[in-house]
Order: sequence, then structure tokens, then C-alpha cells
Amino acid sequence: NAILRYNGGKLERQMVVSIIELRSAVEGGALIRLGRRHTKEDLEELRAMHESYSEIAKHNPDVKTISDALARFHYRICTLSGNQLFPLIMNAFRGVGSVLWEDSARFWGADALLEQGRRILDFLEEGKGEAAADYLNSLFDHYLENMP
Repeated sequence: NAILRYNGGKLERQMVVSIIELRSAVEGGALIRLGRRHTKEDLEELRAMHESYSEIAKHNPDVKTISDALARFHYRICTLSGNQLFPLIMNAFRGVGSVLWEDSARFWGADALLEQGRRILDFLEEGKGEAAADYLNSLFDHYLENMP
């Protein structure tokens, strides 16, 4: 929040890059851990969240609603990874992160975000956390190359 106040509610490009790099390190690590040690219940919970997100996108496709559901899904990945610091770090950037979640929802759109979530879940189900992290990084790279 201090970052946003200092910059008048706007994020400079280098700050966006820095936040995405931090998220890549944290969530990428969470995906790797979760790919190695997930339980059936972990994946069931994430699939249920994804299905809920799909319903939300169908019935209330506004950017704020989609971005909130998207953030909950990705924060849960961090929690389920078993690393106690990953969700704390993600939550520490919740205020400034909400700006990026909303930008992401506008940039990708609900259908693309649903497909991205499906692919991440498929990688996790196959025990391919590294592939899920690589895929996430490819999405980050595409966003940074084309961000508004």
C-alpha cells in the first residue's frame, strides 16, 4: 500500500517487473513443492476452486470478481505447498498485488485464465511441478512483453 501511495496509485514498470519476479520465485517454488508432495485432497480442493472460478466467470465476469477468485486460487497453491512463508509473502503484497491481479484479468480475460488454471492443475496432477512453474513463468514473460 505504501508503494501505491508513493506512486499516486500507479505502478512503474520496474516495480511491476520486481513484483512479478517475486511472485515467480514464491509461487514457482510452491508449484515445485506441490508437484512433488500434493495429496489427492489438495488437488480436489484446487479443482473445486477452479470450478467455482469458472462459475463466477460465467455469471459475474467483472474484473474485480475474476481477479479476486484468481488470487484466492494462486494463494491457495502457496498454502498447500507446505512452505509456511510462501503464503505470508504473497499476503504481504496483497494490496499492491490486487492492482496486478486486476490488470491480469483485463489482459488475459476469463477464458484464457481458466485455461491457464487447467494447465497448471494438469501439471500438478502429473507430478510435474517444475513444468507448472516453467509454464507460469512463460505467462509472466508474455505479460511483461505485452503489458499495457
